[in-house]
Amino acid sequence: MIPYIKRQGFTHIEILPITEHPLDESWGYQTTGYFAPTSRYGSADDLKFFVSKCAENGVGLFLDWVPGHFCQDIHGLTLFNGTVLYEDSREERRFNPEWGTLNFDVRRGKSLASCYQAHIIGWKNSSSTGSGWMR
Repeated sequence: MIPYIKRQGFTHIEILPITEHPLDESWGYQTTGYFAPTSRYGSADDLKFFVSKCAENGVGLFLDWVPGHFCQDIHGLTLFNGTVLYEDSREERRFNPEWGTLNFDVRRGKSLASCYQAHIIGWKNSSSTGSGWMR
């Protein structure tokens, strides 16, 4: 894929969310596992290899990331420690009716973990609370 990207004249590519998600139709925008890549596209080592090869070939990589909301699935972050640890602490802001998901309480900072690993240079914030590139 990298030779094709270079032949097309691209210097950077963006990939859809790579975090684990239970609903294929969501394309990764309804995440349950923020801390590891989904196995749908290969192993974590495969991802590291791809990221390294992009960097070696001068192709910048952006990850689309969804920090605004998350699935209500109990095997995800919902009531993670038995309390509203990640969910918005304000009950009126907790549920996202547009997506059927729960909103992160971004005021507490628990959802703002660093995603810089390997040669990933940034990610796109595709949340219901805003969008834009972050570095």
